[in-house]
Amino acid sequence: MQQCLKASFEYCFPEYLFRYTTGQFGVVITSDRPFDELDAANLRDWMDCFVVESIAVGPQLPPTRLEQFNRRARHITAQSMIVLAILGWILPILPGTPFFLLAWALGWRPPGSKHSVPTD
Repeated sequence: MQQCLKASFEYCFPEYLFRYTTGQFGVVITSDRPFDELDAANLRDWMDCFVVESIAVGPQLPPTRLEQFNRRARHITAQSMIVLAILGWILPILPGTPFFLLAWALGWRPPGSKHSVPTD
């Protein structure tokens, strides 16, 4: 945040020098030119714009229950999509096998096989 403040000030007021105090609890603004005065209204406007438009950065808040649920749901969805992708790759190789085995279990036999029942 301090680097952003300094860079913004140096961009808006290139003729002035900007540095932090020793304890970094304040700033010192000076000029190389004698009798050069910084307009307080311009400085106030710049500071207002900087504070209002800058994004506050701080510690991240703990996730809410809804965010935790969404995170778990995305994780489960991702895992299930991987499983479906693998099944989608394997199943087209033998698409009729489960139906063939079910028909065989229900008594269907190919005509002309030694296991078929004669239809005479």
